Amino acid sequence: MVSERLSIRRVAELAKLSLSPEEELLFGAELDSILAFAKDLQQADTADVPVTAHAVPVRNVLRADAVIPPFDREEMLRNAPTREDVYITVPKTFE
Repeated sequence: MVSERLSIRRVAELAKLSLSPEEELLFGAELDSILAFAKDLQQADTADVPVTAHAVPVRNVLRADAVIPPFDREEMLRNAPTREDVYITVPKTFE
């Protein structure tokens, strides 16, 4: 029980939490139940379960890369309100 309270205090310290003695007892009991559940999980027979990285099949949903010609510069610059040569000009925002 003493080492358990020290563990709870250490975890609380790492998480930058201040716990009252009652909270230490409460979270100690919760930690015990979590560790007991983890121990139960270790006992589960997983011999016939295939090793997987994901619970469901993962597939790439991105489109294939394709080389396409770039946009025509003059056509794009036609939409600019003001321009100078091949650049779009904008008003100054500071002096």
